[in-house]
Amino acid sequence: MIATLALAGSAREETFRVLFSTPFQKEAAEAKKSLVFQSEISFVSTKIQKEIVMKTRSTFFSLLVMLALLVSLVFQVTPAYAASGIDEDFRNATAPNWTLQGTAALTAGGVDPAGDGWLRLTSNAGDQAGSAIYNNAFSNGVGIQVSFMYATYGGNGADGFTFYLIDGATGSPTVGAAGGALGYSWNHDNPIGPGVTNGYVGIGFDEFGNFTNSTANNYGTGGFAAGINANRIGIRGPGNLNDAGGFPYLTSVATTIATGSRAAAKHVVITITPAPTQKISVTVDDVAKITDYDISAYTMPSTFKMGFSASTGGSTNYHEIRDLTVTGLTPSTTAVVTSGTPSVLGNSVTFTATVSGATTPTGSVAFYDGTTYLGTGVLDGAGVATYATSALTAGTHTITAKYLGDSNYAISQGTVDQTVIVVPPPTITSIVPNSGPVAGGTTVVITGTNLTDGTVTFGGTAATCTVDSATQITCTTPAHTPGAVDVVVTTPGGTATSTGGFTYVPLPTITSIVPNSGPAAGGTTVVITGTDLTGGTVTFGGTSASCTVDSPTQITCTTPPHASGLVDVAVTTPGGTATSVGGFTYIPPPTITSIVPNSGPVAGGTTVVITGTNLTGGTVTFGGTAATCTVNSATQITCTTPAHTPGAVDVVVTTPGGTATSTGGFTYVPLPTVTGLSPRLGVVAGGTSVTITGTGFTGLGTGDATFTFGGVAATCTVNSDTSATCATPAGVAGGAVDVAATTPVGGTGTTTSPFYYVALNPVIGPTAGGQTVTITGVGFTGATVYFNGLYSARAACAATTDFLLTCITPARPVGPTDVVIATLADGNVFLLDGYTYAPAPSIDCCGKDGCSPNTGSPLGGETVLINGENLTGGTFTFGGVPAVCTVNPEGTQASCITPAHAPGAVDVVVTTVGGTATVGFTYSLYMYYFPLAFGR
Repeated sequence: MIATLALAGSAREETFRVLFSTPFQKEAAEAKKSLVFQSEISFVSTKIQKEIVMKTRSTFFSLLVMLALLVSLVFQVTPAYAASGIDEDFRNATAPNWTLQGTAALTAGGVDPAGDGWLRLTSNAGDQAGSAIYNNAFSNGVGIQVSFMYATYGGNGADGFTFYLIDGATGSPTVGAAGGALGYSWNHDNPIGPGVTNGYVGIGFDEFGNFTNSTANNYGTGGFAAGINANRIGIRGPGNLNDAGGFPYLTSVATTIATGSRAAAKHVVITITPAPTQKISVTVDDVAKITDYDISAYTMPSTFKMGFSASTGGSTNYHEIRDLTVTGLTPSTTAVVTSGTPSVLGNSVTFTATVSGATTPTGSVAFYDGTTYLGTGVLDGAGVATYATSALTAGTHTITAKYLGDSNYAISQGTVDQTVIVVPPPTITSIVPNSGPVAGGTTVVITGTNLTDGTVTFGGTAATCTVDSATQITCTTPAHTPGAVDVVVTTPGGTATSTGGFTYVPLPTITSIVPNSGPAAGGTTVVITGTDLTGGTVTFGGTSASCTVDSPTQITCTTPPHASGLVDVAVTTPGGTATSVGGFTYIPPPTITSIVPNSGPVAGGTTVVITGTNLTGGTVTFGGTAATCTVNSATQITCTTPAHTPGAVDVVVTTPGGTATSTGGFTYVPLPTVTGLSPRLGVVAGGTSVTITGTGFTGLGTGDATFTFGGVAATCTVNSDTSATCATPAGVAGGAVDVAATTPVGGTGTTTSPFYYVALNPVIGPTAGGQTVTITGVGFTGATVYFNGLYSARAACAATTDFLLTCITPARPVGPTDVVIATLADGNVFLLDGYTYAPAPSIDCCGKDGCSPNTGSPLGGETVLINGENLTGGTFTFGGVPAVCTVNPEGTQASCITPAHAPGAVDVVVTTVGGTATVGFTYSLYMYYFPLAFGR
């Protein structure tokens, strides 16, 4: 602001520079309770500054007027830290309220003349780091807009610089790490260092590419990892010092960072809108780089402090800043209109954007076609900017006008749709249908483009048509000779020709239908022959069939379902319809009402009678296996079942009319098998309880099995399909017999391991024991034999084989005794009274009459009586020579014929199962020579 005072009486001009705080700051502060005000009596305000250059004549009077004016300015109330007025151009040798660190320096008065300096963060030397921190908090209540110029030049491009914001409540701000962190973020490698204190957002102008490295370094920065992105403007989020999750990479956009010189310095505008929808926008030289990036996920502090920082490494550049302003924003609105839509391709169309606010905004508006930048227009004094273009392609475009903001107004945008049209010749994209009869009359829909006001000819003959739209015409074909003809559409834009686009087709004919019958369920493959069948569709009795046109003379179809009877077959092509009256017969499907019998053995061979309807020509399968059958009538078929695995199977009758299925209609009953017996042996008298295991004992519900032992029926109970319990019938001692299971349908199956009837030999012996007894059966390995009951008198036995035991009887009293065979595999077998202990024989005397004399002739042949007890069954010897003897029924006397023997005394021995008895007898020569002396 420059004020000039012209006062009378002035002899010369003097220039005074006065810095003061403006009154509107107090009003703004009163509206924002968070601002703090203070009064200063100072010609140089350390807050928001303005300049007045006053020129007046060098008179005492003018000096008094000037002093009075200055005194009036001194006593204004000045806001402490209002955002709407931070203005530091860095052109002079001092920068109040700024703290410079590292290599940062002001060039004015040294490198550059005073008033023409820069804030130099780094020189173009390697491994430098410099920062400048504004240490006074300022409000963000209405959003802020930061504007500055920067120049990077003089090196080979590294590392870059940042503008960052931290929490205004931070008492002692610190700068972040050098290197790729650009003084904002923390670095987790070379060089390691913390980030800023209480950082909110860092906007990096990244020349080398580490700040915007978004891969391995999502939090913090560092390292030459994959993901380095040179020449990008990027944003990192909040963080504090070495906070592990801090300073996250948010977004970046590619752009050229370096300016190459001061003369090419770039103008940056950063706009930050306040909560609840915090957003960041960045423009460079009025070109939007980042637009409305949403950072609402992070809590915005109520006040900010700000800073610049830069660094170099192996690569370098000067990094310089000047002309910084920070202003509070006032909302703006942008409306955009078009000069006319639709517009014609190639003609210019003008877009007018009007930006409104409390006053008239200034600045520029960027125009975009979708996301494609078109150009920029500068707002005039009425807040209006325009942009004209003739480069839009045909079609609909969404044009966006983006107001880039100024020192007072926030960015805003508006959109408008623009349609660009052309007036080209017509095109034909489809003709549906593209064929029809020579008689004409086919309704044809032609689609394409630019068909408005079109007329149509078919083979040069005009058709009657209706233009439905610019993309469709509906016509009725005129009559024409057969063949392909051109279809021509003519509009004011020209003509479009579909060469051979429509075919006039002759009427089809039908010469044969093979086969001409099939099931009412459909599905029959039928071959139709004739002429001009191309493009044909077929119906059977009015129902469409699925068909393939094999050639102009043949169509193959699959018949659809239909009621039984004769039906017409019609072939329809673009040339018309041909009908074969009654050309196909639908045959009714068969039915099955009964299957007798409905079960049989797995070996097959069962004669089965199937009754039903429509069985003529039928074939039959049982479980998918063909049976030998005779069709007796339309209602009966007799079949012999094939062999099959056990179980219920489907019976299927197939005729020309289809198939009928009796699900599970026949049951193949398995041959029963006997796989196990427990026990495997028993007594001859029968009655042994035996558990039989095997399969098929229930006959799959057709009847339980019966069982025989050696052909003799047993009394049994079927427990399950695999188990039965039987009481053995009487058998033959020592016999091994087969056990057979027979079901009513499945047949007979025999065990592979027989049942044994246990036999003892002999079954009688002496009470003294010691008799060798053989026992036949099975499972005798490890068996134990007891006489007179289990665990009583144990016999000494040895298993010669698993089927034979040889035992020595123990001593027992006279009489029958139970024999128990304890086996390991089959348990205990009880032979009740199985062995008898016989009494020992005794001899009272031996002789002729009345046992006297007890001598005889050496020639033998004499009758001798032996009196005693228990002689039944005995054998007799005289001096070891057997004699022929007869024992009376009481066993008390034996009548023997003496055998010849040498003279002398001999023992007469009787031997029975109970033992032996001995008596003396003498062969005497006297009896031979003097028989009369002995009564002979």
